[in-house]
Amino acid sequence: MSKDDFRLFLSAVSSEFGKARDALAADLRSRELLLRVQSDFRQEPESDTTLKKLHDYIRDCSAVVCVIGKRSGALPPPAAAEPFKHMLPPGIATASYTQWELFFARHFKRRLSIYIANHDHKPDREPASEDDPALQEAFLAHIVTEQGLDRSYFSNEDQLCRAVLKEDWPKKRQREEICTDYIDEWARRCDLDGWTGWSSFVLGSDRPQMTVARDHELEELGPWLLGRVWPARYPTVERAFANFRVVLQDFRNTFRENAEKPTPDNDWLLTVKFYQIKEWDEERYERLGKAYSFHVALVQDLMFELTRAANLICDEVRSSIMPTFRLTQGRIMVESGPHLPDVSWRTFPVDYSAEEKGQLMPYPGLAAFKQARFARDRWFGDPKSEYCRCV
Repeated sequence: MSKDDFRLFLSAVSSEFGKARDALAADLRSRELLLRVQSDFRQEPESDTTLKKLHDYIRDCSAVVCVIGKRSGALPPPAAAEPFKHMLPPGIATASYTQWELFFARHFKRRLSIYIANHDHKPDREPASEDDPALQEAFLAHIVTEQGLDRSYFSNEDQLCRAVLKEDWPKKRQREEICTDYIDEWARRCDLDGWTGWSSFVLGSDRPQMTVARDHELEELGPWLLGRVWPARYPTVERAFANFRVVLQDFRNTFRENAEKPTPDNDWLLTVKFYQIKEWDEERYERLGKAYSFHVALVQDLMFELTRAANLICDEVRSSIMPTFRLTQGRIMVESGPHLPDVSWRTFPVDYSAEEKGQLMPYPGLAAFKQARFARDRWFGDPKSEYCRCV
């Protein structure tokens, strides 16, 4: 390793944060950062004790990320700690291995990032028998109350990974930083966390509807996506976003063809039941009814397609940039109903098939989609409808 390499040490108690630490390590390695984590530790010729090995690793690293919770982890034997006692701050006589990692980082003046778990964080497993809660409480008091060290808080693995990835790591990672900023903004703008809720108003009846505010946000999202300048390194991610943008445009245009506010001051856009005619004409009523059913099903099938496109983006981001992106939340789901005969509501994911994902643009455009949707995993439309012609 050259002296110019930026090396990062991840510190955490395994019983509490082992999974989060390994997930964070995978994300950071995807950015080509050089890491030291417990799973990588090996026998070192110049380190006769575990604590000496930690000392040497941190001495030779560039930065330390400390993930801290309610557990201290195991303590080194007194004999192993004796050579380093001068590195402990005043008032602290003993420390666990993970506490020593922070004290070593402070001693060697390494870049230090501290992430403390909120009370609602769920640990991986039961603590080891040698854990010392009182010692950990004193350690947290030293960090927060006595020293007032800069720190951030998190509640789950995803929050931790996202926060650490947003740090200003070496500038040669700037391409990844650009991408992660775009990805975060896209997730915020289309409300991935609330996707199941807002899309259910499109899928949950024979009258697709949407708030005016949501429609406006989707209207602004399309041009925003079109204006992004992507680093050339991630073509599959860029194509996934392009596919999403085209689906979004067709979904919104199709929905807006027959959607309006019931009253000028209403906050919702509702699909107009254009088959309801003032003067009775059975033939016209039947024809408009079929057209309405086709339109509603097409809007709903485009909502399915937009969800597939969003899941494709998440898959490509995990494959190319951030392996743990939205793993905590899981796949983007939709909810539809009521379904006969039991009048039930159902929540489920929709995804492109492996073959569809292999295409440059899984979405074929609106005209072709009117038929292609019937080869997808789910659809609302009637393949026998006279309106399902590619024109």
